[in-house]
Amino acid sequence: MYWRPNTTILVDPPYVQKGKQLYRCYYDEEDHLKLNELLESLYGGFSGADIILCYDNDPLIKGNYVYPIVEKVSRVYSI
Repeated sequence: MYWRPNTTILVDPPYVQKGKQLYRCYYDEEDHLKLNELLESLYGGFSGADIILCYDNDPLIKGNYVYPIVEKVSRVYSI
């Protein structure tokens, strides 16, 4: 077992819409789809852990994740 049932995994990949503008290393569509496959295999294969995924509001993401409970949290910030 890789983690205990009370484990939470936070995944914060590069955003879809502005990834190229914000990050030196960004994801293309294939990278986002591979991450989706990985997270869904973890969700199905290792019950008990919570997975929190932070993303921008993009149709690519909404169309590919079938298991999530989506909670939209609006934040405005800059560093």
